[in-house]
Amino acid sequence: MRFLVGLSRFVAIVLLLVALGVVALYWMWGRNLPSVTDLDVLEVSGQTRVYDRQNALIGTLTPSLSSSGGTNRNLLKLGQISPWLQKAVVTSEDRRFYEHHGVDYIGIARGLLKGLLQNDLEGGSSITQQVVKNTLLSDLQSARTAERKFKEAVLAYQLDRNYDKDRILNAYLNIIYWGDGGRDDIVGAGTAARAYFGKDAADLNLAESVYLATIIPAPNRRYKQFAAFRPLMKDLLDRMVEDGRVTGAEADAAWKTPIYPAGWRIGWNADGTLRSAVLENIYRLQENMNALEAAQGTGRFAYQYYLQAVEKELVPIIGRKALYGGGKIVTGMSLSAQQSAERASLDARLPDGATLGIALVSPQGGEVLALVGQKLTSGRPSDWDNATQARRQVGSSIKPLLYTLALETGWKQSDTVLDSPLPNTSYQPQNYDGRWTGRYVTMRYSLDHSLNLPTVRIAQELGIQNFEAKLRQLGLTPPPEAGLSLSIGTLEASPLQMAAAYATFANGGLYYAPTLVRSVEDARGVSLYTRPAPTPKRVWDAQTA
Repeated sequence: MRFLVGLSRFVAIVLLLVALGVVALYWMWGRNLPSVTDLDVLEVSGQTRVYDRQNALIGTLTPSLSSSGGTNRNLLKLGQISPWLQKAVVTSEDRRFYEHHGVDYIGIARGLLKGLLQNDLEGGSSITQQVVKNTLLSDLQSARTAERKFKEAVLAYQLDRNYDKDRILNAYLNIIYWGDGGRDDIVGAGTAARAYFGKDAADLNLAESVYLATIIPAPNRRYKQFAAFRPLMKDLLDRMVEDGRVTGAEADAAWKTPIYPAGWRIGWNADGTLRSAVLENIYRLQENMNALEAAQGTGRFAYQYYLQAVEKELVPIIGRKALYGGGKIVTGMSLSAQQSAERASLDARLPDGATLGIALVSPQGGEVLALVGQKLTSGRPSDWDNATQARRQVGSSIKPLLYTLALETGWKQSDTVLDSPLPNTSYQPQNYDGRWTGRYVTMRYSLDHSLNLPTVRIAQELGIQNFEAKLRQLGLTPPPEAGLSLSIGTLEASPLQMAAAYATFANGGLYYAPTLVRSVEDARGVSLYTRPAPTPKRVWDAQTA
């Protein structure tokens, strides 16, 4: 009896310690989790239409689902994906998907036991956890950390409570990484079906579906070793029969069905065994991806950077659910300006390794008329947007801002400054050509020739703190302790920020924070957002501007 009492106390203490541990972990990591309601976008419901300032349709917004560094915007509904593929993926990746509540503790325990006994550690992440990891927690990448695993588990449980299994599975099938497609990763069932078999995801047969499911854990390696991983298909078919997802006859027929993944020349025996398997064209997947891109047309990428910027501006205002729920967005884009900017980017000839960003801002109100984030080509552009995201040292483009501050404080163009190295200071900048005249030059001459030495002397006289204050008024962020180097371009800013700062010269000295969106309506025509009347901030007097 004493033993039983002692055992009960021990178990109670252990349970209490576990509970306290969970509470402590939640206090550390679980208080600021993203909301699973953001994943209403996984419903792939209506598309939100986007218009320019003249009410011309310029595109639609759909959610972007990320996985392993790739992105899929061509989202399919579950009815557009072969039911064979759905069944194969569930059995392969998460056999208890329809039984557990987001986290498969039995599967995790089985994986740990297998790791201990067979030195073959399995991840144990459920399909629901994979969806969480690649959407809500994508900023944590794939780091195997206790924090990520804890957050995954909490959010997976919440996701399972809020959404039915079909919607979670649909999301998973849209985010799976299925291999290297060259310029773009193969992400999502629709892209995988086209890349590997040249057909729509809805048309995949059971044999093709089982092949795609078996390569998910390591698609690039398994694709290149068809014969070595062929037995996995038989194993998966047997497990699908055990799970009741296919009949024995269906599995047997699928095993004997010849399949020909892109790039492979395969000889089949009637019993489903291989006669030969030769990888003839390792680049065929990339060729299929290029063909898919060409068939969809490069026009589908038109205005991509402007539309991306619209998304980023609106998410904090109306949320993702409203943003992707259908409806209408009116922007400040000038379609003619955007088309001209994109044409200029396509035609631009750049040195090797260089790229570009274009931002065009209306001085009257700060509306963004056009954005291009990269040197455009005929293919899919990168998601990285130099126009808004890149923070580069602005170099001599900062000098007009300094010289305008000098004019505003009483300097004249004819005032002179010494063109020579700075005395008694450790900071010793040089002119671009490394030479100096040793003479006094006018402020006008110094700016015309972009001389560094007179510019730094002007900054000394004005006071670098006064210049920093002016830059902040212009929407810029001076680096801490930059000192006099700030006057010749160590400030980091995006093209859009610099365009907004320069716009003050054209509108009488008024600064407007750049904006893209005028109004938003939901699918029923109810107003969700109307941009307030722009409020200018005077940064220069009109005469100086």
